[in-house]
Amino acid sequence: MEGLFDPATRRVGVHAPLTPTIFHEDWWLQAASGGRIEQVEVRSGNVVVGRLPYLRRRHFGLLECVMPELTPYLGPAIAPPLAKPAQMAQSQRSITADLIRQLPTCDRFHQCLHSDVPDALAFAYRDFASEAQFTMDVEPAPEPELWKSLRDKTRNVIRRARETHRLVSLEPGSFVRLYDRNLHAQGRGYNYMWRQTGVPVMQAAVEHGQCRIDAIADLQGRVVAASVCVWDMSREYLLLTTRDPGSHAGCVSWLIWESLARASRANRVFDFGGIGTPGSVAFYTSFGATVRTRFAVHRTSRLFRTVDFGARKARAAWERARRHLLPDCARTTILSPAAEPAAVVVPAARPINTLALPVS
Repeated sequence: MEGLFDPATRRVGVHAPLTPTIFHEDWWLQAASGGRIEQVEVRSGNVVVGRLPYLRRRHFGLLECVMPELTPYLGPAIAPPLAKPAQMAQSQRSITADLIRQLPTCDRFHQCLHSDVPDALAFAYRDFASEAQFTMDVEPAPEPELWKSLRDKTRNVIRRARETHRLVSLEPGSFVRLYDRNLHAQGRGYNYMWRQTGVPVMQAAVEHGQCRIDAIADLQGRVVAASVCVWDMSREYLLLTTRDPGSHAGCVSWLIWESLARASRANRVFDFGGIGTPGSVAFYTSFGATVRTRFAVHRTSRLFRTVDFGARKARAAWERARRHLLPDCARTTILSPAAEPAAVVVPAARPINTLALPVS
């Protein structure tokens, strides 16, 4: 069955093998990388049967090949020929090996593999380290069942948040500025990680109808919390959340519930996009989520490890000094959506720089 899966059987719909996630879409990669994305390909005749995108960048003069910002999963996208399961698994590893051989020599390679990659053997055979990483997800179900699966405390804080707040929506620019303000309010400093690509990638996803930015406003109209969710054919991902530390504790729970219910109505699995802390596990479990395993692969030179360690130590020292010196007046209030900045225009996508290798 093509398209969304049948609600009666709850079978996830079919996606194109070479775009297994929204993060493999060309428009996403172009926006998230500022047009600098590259990829290697494997072809069978004139047909592409495998692709592996990556972003080439410099870190203190050393070359990295990594995922773009705001891209939690990537990895090889494989379209192997139809065969028996054992032969298909071997074909996937063979195509992945051909992709790896084409990667440029670099001081560091790192990617978190998407859920369709069953193992990291092809990387392990070529001296990449692999490790298990975890996320949590919720399978689609009728909304009354989902609500019942929430913990009592979670349902209660959502009810209380609804009594004194209302649900609104934000533009990408407002979300980024709100996120920055909340970081300052928590004394955590400037958002240096995805400042340049945050608005373009969210704007591109909105334009493709695969992103929603929900927010919570209090009775005075002040926005206190927001979340960004993106989706593809089979999964919806919780990409980002932010909350004013002085706001109601149930605001983020309410936002997640709205996203979870929306994903289920569209017959998509809701993916929390990774686990950061033990507290995250407890929080996501309160929504009935189940732990899932993903693989991360990396290979790092000794020189890079030495330089990166020094840079991290220096950054940590700077953050401690900044928090100590930051005056209270710099901890500003939350931005209202009325102060929305000018729209950011996403540049037209350029062709991805591609290296191709035929199947032997």
